[in-house]
Amino acid sequence: MYALYIGGSFLEMLAGKGKYLAIYLVAGVAGNVAVYLLAAPFSVTIGASTAIFGVFGALFIYSIHNRDSAAGRALRSMGVVILINLVFTFLMPGISWQGHVGGLIGGALAVEALTWFGRRDLRRPWAARDAALLAAVAAILVVMVLWRTTTFPVM
Repeated sequence: MYALYIGGSFLEMLAGKGKYLAIYLVAGVAGNVAVYLLAAPFSVTIGASTAIFGVFGALFIYSIHNRDSAAGRALRSMGVVILINLVFTFLMPGISWQGHVGGLIGGALAVEALTWFGRRDLRRPWAARDAALLAAVAAILVVMVLWRTTTFPVM
C-alpha cells in the first residue's frame, strides 16, 4: 500500500484525478482479465496488486516518453522497481503472477492510449481521442474475456 501511496500520488499529480482513475481501473481490470485467461480455472485471487503494478507500468512508460524532463529523470529507476517486484512475484508462492503482469501491461497500455503513443503530454486536458483510445483498450479486454469464455468453457 505504501507503493500505491507513493507511486499513485506521483501519477495522479502527473495525470490528474480523472486520468489517474482511468489508468488505475484499466490496470486493475487488465490484471483480472490476465488471471482469467492464464490461471487455472476457479483460481481465487484478491487484492489491489494488479492495479498497483499498473501504476508502476504507467510510470515506467511515462518516464520513457519524458526522458529529458525532471519527472522522467525522477522515474528512471521504475524499471528496477518493476524488476524487483516481478522477481518477488515469481519467487514467492501464492502470488498471482498473471494478475501482476496483466496489471503492468494494462497500466502501460492506458498511458500509451492517453499520450497517443507518446505524441501527447499526459498532463493535457481530456480529449475525445483519449476516451476513444481507452475504449479501444477496454474493448480488447472484453474480446479477450469473450474469447476465453467461448473457447475454453468451464463446466
